[in-house]
Amino acid sequence: MIIIVNGVQTAYSVGRYEQMKETADARPYWMYMAVGDDRTRPEHMAHHRKVYPFDHDFWDTWYPPNGFNCRCTVINLSQRQVDARGITVETQDPTNTLIEPIDANGKTMPARQLIPDKGFAYNPGKVAWGDPTIKESKFEDMKGLKTVSQYPNRPGSVNNVSMTNIPILSGLLPDNMSDSFYLQEFKNLYGDKTILKDPAGLFVTLTNRIFELTKGSRTYKFWKGSHGPIIPLLGDMIKNPFEIWIVPQIQDNGKVRLIRRYISLWKTQSNQMVPGMAVFEVVKGELVGVTAFMPETKGGKPKIRYADNQRKGILIYGK
Repeated sequence: MIIIVNGVQTAYSVGRYEQMKETADARPYWMYMAVGDDRTRPEHMAHHRKVYPFDHDFWDTWYPPNGFNCRCTVINLSQRQVDARGITVETQDPTNTLIEPIDANGKTMPARQLIPDKGFAYNPGKVAWGDPTIKESKFEDMKGLKTVSQYPNRPGSVNNVSMTNIPILSGLLPDNMSDSFYLQEFKNLYGDKTILKDPAGLFVTLTNRIFELTKGSRTYKFWKGSHGPIIPLLGDMIKNPFEIWIVPQIQDNGKVRLIRRYISLWKTQSNQMVPGMAVFEVVKGELVGVTAFMPETKGGKPKIRYADNQRKGILIYGK
């Protein structure tokens, strides 16, 4: 089994964000804190000791980390502390304005745009805990993610996995049935809502949302490939996957989300490898389903290359 911890600063910030949100009634002001040494980026130093209300738009862009190895933090303050220290609470978001930063030696640097490092202009706390302003449309995996080939001792292709401990594919529902048929089968197995714990220790919420369509005239995608037939296997896909990946994705408008991608493997009676995939995202603090299916070619054969291409991001569990 593999459990890999990555992005320590981001993980810390996510936890800290949630803690501060819970105490925002008593401590409604947040102060940006930079380290202030010669390693501190000028754009980050420009915010040092600036104070904004906890729900200000500024934090949607500048809640740290704001770049690789960023050491900036945020502290929360009460109204009494703000008054006692004579702190000015900022009202304007300075993002995208021009500044002439001061370097560690006190010299004025050339003017530049005040923005976080590329790929960090979002609030990791909101992404991880769910943000209703992040709409589901066209999300794509971020560029430059770590691929499975960069993880030691992992098979580069699921075709190279030993068949010895792979379960035989069975229990699929018939194809080309009605939406009402699949909905009833789902309810028979999982009810309206089922909470499942994965082997990495997190809980996911399984509802028929995992098969809902967000575009087009149809409500569900049971008709697409193996979406409907795979319903009886969903529980095992969460509780007994081959791998679990955390994958940052970006939307056309720059919004970011983290998804959890579960890769499953089965074999046919003739020892042909069959991959499956389930995807969950965070909505209001819960991991809820986005999709689940077995990638297939138009001829119904397992699409191994597609499955291998999904194995990227942060590997947090692997058999």
